[in-house]
Amino acid sequence: MSGAIYAVLASGLVLTYQTSGIFNFAHGAIAFSTAFFFFQLNQPVANGGRGLPIAVSAVLSVGVFAPALGLVLDRIALRRLAHAPEAARAVGTIGLLVALPGLALWCVEQANDVLDWGLPTNEQVFRPPGLGPSPKLTWRVLEGVTLDSNQVAVFAGAVIAALALWLLLRHTRLGLETRAAVDRPALAHLRGIDVQRRSAVSWMLSATLAGLGGVLIAPIFQLDWFVYVALVFASFTAAVFGRMRSIPLVFAGGLLLGVTQNLVQGYAPEVLTDISGFRTAVPFLLLLGLLVWRGAERGRAAGSVAEEAPPPDPRAGLPTWRRRLPG
Repeated sequence: MSGAIYAVLASGLVLTYQTSGIFNFAHGAIAFSTAFFFFQLNQPVANGGRGLPIAVSAVLSVGVFAPALGLVLDRIALRRLAHAPEAARAVGTIGLLVALPGLALWCVEQANDVLDWGLPTNEQVFRPPGLGPSPKLTWRVLEGVTLDSNQVAVFAGAVIAALALWLLLRHTRLGLETRAAVDRPALAHLRGIDVQRRSAVSWMLSATLAGLGGVLIAPIFQLDWFVYVALVFASFTAAVFGRMRSIPLVFAGGLLLGVTQNLVQGYAPEVLTDISGFRTAVPFLLLLGLLVWRGAERGRAAGSVAEEAPPPDPRAGLPTWRRRLPG
């Protein structure tokens, strides 16, 4: 189950990186905002919610709110960050990581104080509903092994998301044009590709995937923005395993990460498990190992090649004493 969660979140990270060149640290914040909006729509009227059915709430939150949020973020900041230095890209998305959850909670507080809507706040959320039946269904697969409808929904969502993204990026004209707009924006513009439109579409798709992951994992974990951020950070390992470009490898890496984490929790020596925070640190230890391995694997196979030839040196051919003159 945890492996499927990592696969869903890592697939969204790879989609963002492949289509915009930005490593989106705010992916977890988008997931939390969408799940929080879904909770507001689905909660009964007696608890302050809108009382909408699960299907309607899912369509409005994942199919409308999430892509609209991605479009707004693209128009406000992310489109400009695509042409900024690497440090600015990281700082910009980290700023969104901090701002989006606070903005969502602030909007609910203002709706209650100013409009007197009585919406449920984050402190009133314990086990929010998911996309599965409510109450959840449980099946006994093997002796001592049980599955519920929420876990099945997470795994099914991970498989569908990975397959859809792989087909989109590798076997559609939209995926080809989007990747071209990231790799060679000048040439893509000369070929008549609307780079800004492709940026908006990619961020809308990425936000939709983040929202889907947020709604799927909401009933398994508490609806707390810190939990979402921690899960996204842990899913970095699966994204690095797939080299930030291969969706099938990312999906497999997410599943392997979940299996490894469960094996460590169940069979690791007590000397290690007694260390405070060791179990939750397993994905980050694996991430460190992958980064070291990838760095050593790449090495320096060849020198870098500039896309454009450097300008000619105006001092070429002059004697040494004239080169050193201030003029």
